[in-house]
Amino acid sequence: MRHKSMIVIAILLILLVLSSCIGWGSVDYYSGKRPSDENNVIWVSQNPDIWFIVQDNQCYGEMNLYGEITKIEVKFDYGKGITVFPDHTNRGDLWMFMGQWNYTTGNNMFTMKVTNNGKGILDDSQNTLVFTKEIYDVGTRWYDEINSKWVSSSPFIWFIVDSSGIYKGEINFDGVIFDIYIKRHSGSLSWVFYNAPDMSNESTLFRIYCRYELKKIYAYVISGYREINIFDEEDKVLIFEKIEDYEAP
Repeated sequence: MRHKSMIVIAILLILLVLSSCIGWGSVDYYSGKRPSDENNVIWVSQNPDIWFIVQDNQCYGEMNLYGEITKIEVKFDYGKGITVFPDHTNRGDLWMFMGQWNYTTGNNMFTMKVTNNGKGILDDSQNTLVFTKEIYDVGTRWYDEINSKWVSSSPFIWFIVDSSGIYKGEINFDGVIFDIYIKRHSGSLSWVFYNAPDMSNESTLFRIYCRYELKKIYAYVISGYREINIFDEEDKVLIFEKIEDYEAP
């Protein structure tokens, strides 16, 4: 009987250890503490030249290496890991480089120690990247201004905000006018511009993050999908101004 009791106790102890391990493994100890967990900020590295915006725990931006600009997505895992991907990829083996992050000055600066540069994207001397935080003030949401019209002069783009959640307008590219359809991207605070009403992947033009300030929209272009080159490589910001005398039909 005593032997059976010892077996039962041993089994219970094993189950307790296993359940504890499962529980520990599922706990996200860095929740709310990562550089990607604070919305409406921009993280900037001077060497190499990298910046990315954080919105709804999604991180998109650009990397400028030797004058070549690459749109990037930055992914933070449940631990200290960071992986940098080209934007609009299926990830997997398409990563560019990987590292580990640590805050250095409160939560206003973090370093990324590069742990895998196997694809040779970075210079060998760039083994520690330093990012500083800048506030990205979203201000009043421009998309709450129903029946408003917004215009960008370069390139020439206009669109109208209505209550449908899908906004329509036009873009003039080198004298060729495209109809555009704009909708919010996958629940995040980025917006996708399409040139067909089906809003399929094939009709995608580009995606932006944007904020509203003094009756203007400052839109950060974070990815372009089409072969046509709408923007110069150095362009990061589109400025849309509100048309004050617009009257909705």
